[in-house]
This record gives sequence, C-alpha cells and structure tokens, in this order.
Amino acid sequence: MNAPRTILALMLVLALSIPAAAQAIAVLIDALDLDEMASLELPGLGKWLEEGAVGLMNCRTAGRSNPTNGALSLGTGARARTGTLGGWSFNEGERTEGAVVGELARQVMGLVPPPGSIIHLALSQTITANQGLGYEVEVGLLGAALRERGIRTWTIGNGDTPGSYLRPGVLVAMDGSGLVLGGDVGRALLIRDDPAWPYGWRTDYEALAGKLREGLAEADFIVVYLGDLARLESYRDLFLPERLAAFRRLALIHIDAFLSELWEMALDRDALVTILAPSPPAESAGRNHLLTPIVVHSPKHRGLLSSPTTRREGLVTNMDFAPTVLDWFGLPVPSFIPGGPMISTPHREPLEVLRQMWTRIRATYDQRLTILKNYVIIQIPIYLVVVLLLWMKRIPSSSVLVFKTLLLSLMAVPLVLLLLAVQEELTITAAVLVLGSLGLGALAARMSRGKGFVFLSLLTAGAIAWDLLTGSTRLGNSLLGYDPIVGARFYGIGNEYMGVFISSVLVGITGLFDLFPSLGKARNMIGFAVGAGAIFLLASPRLGANVGGTMAAVVSLGWLWWQLRGKPLTWRGGLLILVSLILILLVAFWIDSREKGSPSHLGRTAWLISSQGPGALLQIARRKIMFNLRLMRYTYWTRALVTSVGVLVFLSINPPARVQRIDGRHPYLALGVRAAIIAGAAALVCNDSGVVAAATALIPVVPTLLYLAILDH
Repeated sequence: MNAPRTILALMLVLALSIPAAAQAIAVLIDALDLDEMASLELPGLGKWLEEGAVGLMNCRTAGRSNPTNGALSLGTGARARTGTLGGWSFNEGERTEGAVVGELARQVMGLVPPPGSIIHLALSQTITANQGLGYEVEVGLLGAALRERGIRTWTIGNGDTPGSYLRPGVLVAMDGSGLVLGGDVGRALLIRDDPAWPYGWRTDYEALAGKLREGLAEADFIVVYLGDLARLESYRDLFLPERLAAFRRLALIHIDAFLSELWEMALDRDALVTILAPSPPAESAGRNHLLTPIVVHSPKHRGLLSSPTTRREGLVTNMDFAPTVLDWFGLPVPSFIPGGPMISTPHREPLEVLRQMWTRIRATYDQRLTILKNYVIIQIPIYLVVVLLLWMKRIPSSSVLVFKTLLLSLMAVPLVLLLLAVQEELTITAAVLVLGSLGLGALAARMSRGKGFVFLSLLTAGAIAWDLLTGSTRLGNSLLGYDPIVGARFYGIGNEYMGVFISSVLVGITGLFDLFPSLGKARNMIGFAVGAGAIFLLASPRLGANVGGTMAAVVSLGWLWWQLRGKPLTWRGGLLILVSLILILLVAFWIDSREKGSPSHLGRTAWLISSQGPGALLQIARRKIMFNLRLMRYTYWTRALVTSVGVLVFLSINPPARVQRIDGRHPYLALGVRAAIIAGAAALVCNDSGVVAAATALIPVVPTLLYLAILDH
C-alpha cells in the first residue's frame, strides 16, 4: 500500500466533508411576527425567502418566552432558561458598573478573557438556572463544540436600553466557560441620540454592517443580533397600539435594508444563513402563541423546512438549530440533544402555506381549552343523572331514548374531533362538533340492542388506525390531538387519542364477540390479531411512537387475550406479558436506532438508560410522577377522570340490578371493560400526562356501561 497516497486521499475526504470555506451566519430578530412579515413589502427578506427555506419554529423554553431564554435554548440544543442576569454579556474591554469587564471576569469567574473576546458574566447563574429540569442542559454546548474543532465564533449587536443590557447572541455562540472569541456587543453599535426614536436608542446598521464585514473575514460562525424590535417590545406598555405598529414597521424597514446588505455580503460565500426569531412579540407570548418565523438559506435548503424532531413540513423547533449548525460544519450531534438537523422540501409558495398553517394552529390552540373543558363539564351531569335513573324500577321510554342518544354522543366526540376541520370562529367549530356528535349518537341509538356502542367504538378505532397509517394528519390537527405550540409531541399519536384508541379497540372487539356468538373458536385468533395490530401501531417509531401507550396496550390486551382463552391469569401469564412487553420495546428500539435523524421518544429513553445506567429509570419515573401530580391540580381532565372513576366505583360497590345483569348478558364486553380499566391505570402510571390518557381511556367505557344498563328497563 502506498501510505502517502492513502493519507492524501483521507485528507481529501475530510476536506470535502465540510463545505468549502464553510461559514454559518445566524441573524436573531426577536419579536418578529409571521403575519406582519408576510404582509409588508420587504424586498431584502424576500431575497432570502425566494432562494431559501422557511418554516415556523417552536420557540418554547424552560422558562418564560423572552430573548435570553430563547437564545440560550438555541445554543444548548435544549429548552433552557437564564436567570435575572441573562443579558449580562460584555466585550472584554468594556466597563460595567464602573469595573473593567476583563478584570471582573478574573475576579468572579477565575477567567482571563483573551483580548477582543466577549464574556457572559452571569455564567454561574445561568448554569444554576438549568439544574433540576429533569433533562440535560449543557450551557455553551454549541460554542464549545465549534471551538474544540478550531471553528472561530463571533457575535455582534445588542438590544440594550437605557439602564439595561440585552446581548442574547452571546448565549448562542459562547462555549462552556462563557466565552465568544470575537465580535462586538457594546453600545458603540447603537445610535443613542435619535430624537425620532423612543429614548433615542436604536441599532446603528451602518456600524453593524461594518463589523459584520470584519467578522466574515475572521470568523466561521457569526451570530448577529438585531435588537430594535426587542427594544420596542420592552416599551410596549407605554405605546398606543397605532404608534407601536408604526415604529415596528419602521424597524422592519431598517432590518430589511440590513438583510439586503447581508445578501450582497454572503452572495459569493458557501454559507449557511439562518434568520430567525428566538422569541415572539410580547402579545403573542402572553397568548402562548410560541411559533416564530425562521428562514434558512444554503445550497441544500429550499422550500419548506422540517426536521426529524417534528417530522412535519413547515415546522421545526429551537432545539434543531444547534444540530443544524453542527451538521453544516461536519461535526457530530450529541446523542442527548432532542433535536436534529433541519431539512427542506421544495414548494412553490412556502410562505403562503405557512400563513395558512399558522392560522389553523392558532385557531386550534385558542379553541382547544374552551371546547374540551365544556366537553368534560357536560359529561358530569349526564353520568350522574343516568346513575340516578338506574335505581328506578322502570325508566320511562322517553328518558331511555334521550339518554341513550346523549351517552352515545359523548362516545362519538373523539371521532368527530378527529374528522372535524377547525374553523376560525369558535362558535362554528362548536356547532359542527355538537351537531356531528348528536347526529352520530342518534344514528347509533337507533341501532338494535347493543350495536350502537360497538359501531362507534370500532369506527373510532378504525379512523385513528387509518390516520396513523396515512401520516397522522388529522391526529396532528385535532382539538383532541397534540399541539405544535405546546411542543410535547409533533408526530405519532398523543396521549389523548392513545387512551381513546386502546379502549375503543377493547370495547369494540369484545362487544362484537357478544353480538356474534358464531365467531366461537375464532375469538382467540381475532383477539390476538387485533391486539397485535393495535400494539404495532402504537409501538412503531414511524407510526404511533408512543412508549407509554405501548405499555398500556400490551398489559391490557395481553390480559384480555389470556381471559379469552378461558383461563385465569397466573404468574406465568403475567411473566409472559412482561417478557412480551420487553421484547416489543426492544424491537421498536432496534427499528428506531436504524432510522436516520433524531430518534423518537423511545430512542431517547433508551439512550438515557444506556448512558446513565438504571438510575435513569428512577429519574424518568420521578419526572412522570411529579408531572402527573402537577397536572392533576390544573387540568380539566382531572374532573373527567374523577367523575368516571367515581361512577365505576359506585357501580362496583353497590351495583343496581341492571348493572349486575350486564356480566351475564354481555360476558365478553365485561372482559373488555375490565381490560380498558387496566389500560387506563397502566396509562396513568406509564405516561408523563397519564391523567389525560387515563381520562380519555374511560370515554368509551362509562357511556357503554350506562347505555347497556338503561336498556334493561
């Protein structure tokens, strides 16, 4: 072998693995709004949009949605937060509170900043603020990874106002010691005597552009902070609305001119340019509308952005920023980072698609609480009145018809919510939901004895399964589905529909066995096949991707299948179910590990266990318990769970004759109901939001029992 040629070839491969003259530029524009951005004539931004990729970025952090929390989350690749001094970053030669920053850093941090560097003085407070979150946050992760490979970092610009410091760009680019090697975040980049601007302070874009040219000649990764919109937001309460809107338009015109200049600077460079808003306007943050615009320009980004984290076109997260930068420079992405490198899909009108998506997502988020809270409230009196009716010797036929319809309508709500397209007006959405649910309930109530609940259960389970197999588009947009603004889940099946799905399968299939005794010996085979299919849908990383749901399904369906064999569950049967669960999770993890991009929830859980040992299980269990305890105090689903459990307990302790006869007349359904209760209990234990999963798991159960009981009159 010719050693010199081999070495030369290896060096060539390594050189080609990083883009030629690789540079990355991140332009941070806090308080940028998508609708405002799309409605104004902004030719500078338009160039980046035309040639790049655009998306909505989930900017949720571990604390309030503000510039410093948003920037730190970008730099750590995780939802992070700063303390009260998050904006305390300074040029090494700057003075603050009468002290020279370099000397102050030596005194309080034991660090001597290199000449021309920038230091985050509140590093200790920032690190402390991210302890005890239940997941790993490595402050300075991105900057440290770049510096370790010799990639020089810069940051320029600030959002200072008289009496306060705001330098979020440093939080993105700094390393683990709080250092950025170059740039300028001082007030020399500000105009501080503009009589037309509030307090006279605004960005000096000419000075900023000059500093950027200097940075492009010296640095590889540059973070530019444009602080004018953030300044205006800090004064929001002083402005009349029309004055704030006028100043925001003026600020955007200045920003757009700078982006035009940046276009000319970067035109001949093979650079990754990202323009994004780490945090939304204060008004949007107050309404919890935590999706902000992001534009990515590079040779490989065109159209609509997405990422392995979201698996949805047009949607990414702030946790995807650091992996994207690392990937651009050919560096490995740490396994504990939840995000993955952003990718794109070509599209003719990506901005218009985003505006429509944002309108739908906002409407869904704004209407979710009102619709679901009232659904829970309506359940309570209906259940209680029917329970009282069960003690009557004879229930009037008119009451039977009314409450049959109401109970089956309650069962139909998850199905209607899955099929319903959320309207911009809450009243229209609510009207369609009520009419659709009552219509399905009335249709099911007209079916002959016992068929109504079977029809609704199987139809609901079938619709959920079909949507999982065809991309989860309805699950991801339903009022009962997961929310891209909350950002707990972006794909697969959420805990709300997971509970409904498992119980609908259990109630539907066992009810079918009672209706068709001729199935006879085929029951075991049918039960096994349906159960295996349901578990596959929940466990598959590319379909349901719900670990807690998989565990609940295996336990409940395993118990049911054992009962269908006509044998009591022994310790051997319990061991078989446990072994089956472990094998299913191992297979799902193996499939997940072979997928490109970031792993699903199962993959991240497995990584924690492999890297931290069995103690990670205790950490996960503690997090789930604490989250559920906190959730019980605040979520409306607690009322639904308490009411449903209360009805079941009452009917079990002192059941009226009508309820006692259900076991004899519907023996298989009785097994299905017990299995669904087991599923709800398992979902409560195995999920972060187990309260929600347990409550929705009982939606098909309680109406079915009450429906069958009032039929016996």
